Amino acid sequence: MAISYINKKALEKDVEKYLKTFAEAYADAAANEITKFAQQAIQRFYDNYTPKYYNRTDDLKNNSFSRYKHNNGRQYYGGVRISTHNMSPYVVGGLNNRRFIDPFYIAQPAWEKGIHGSASGIDGRYPVIQDKQSPIDYILWEMNEERFQDNIKRAGHNAAIKQQYQLLRFK
Repeated sequence: MAISYINKKALEKDVEKYLKTFAEAYADAAANEITKFAQQAIQRFYDNYTPKYYNRTDDLKNNSFSRYKHNNGRQYYGGVRISTHNMSPYVVGGLNNRRFIDPFYIAQPAWEKGIHGSASGIDGRYPVIQDKQSPIDYILWEMNEERFQDNIKRAGHNAAIKQQYQLLRFK
């Protein structure tokens, strides 16, 4: 009868290394994919309507979202941050009554409700144009797809199995 012993410390180190590598790659892949979904969503939003009463600045498209990944020492997480922080104020009104409005009042209805221009229809003069699916809903729909979940899990696993371990072996 053969008796074998497992080096418990080595196994714990290997499992911890696998889990940390998996978590970091998983968060990285999620951040990349969700950022792609945001780019697709805002492009679809732009493609669905060509404005008749205002000129596009592309500020919403280029500056209203950014990728992020974070490690707080206990967990990794990543995704896309939707914010007006990098956007410029919008100019509304004609030459005589020109004023600036906070980009939040354009970005929030655009991302959350799919509304083009102003939720009030630009000073009440033009009707509200609204997409059937908001950019946020598009992102959430894509994130709930099984292929998204499978892709980020696979990215985590593939990164983790490439590491060197004392005891763990993968085929």
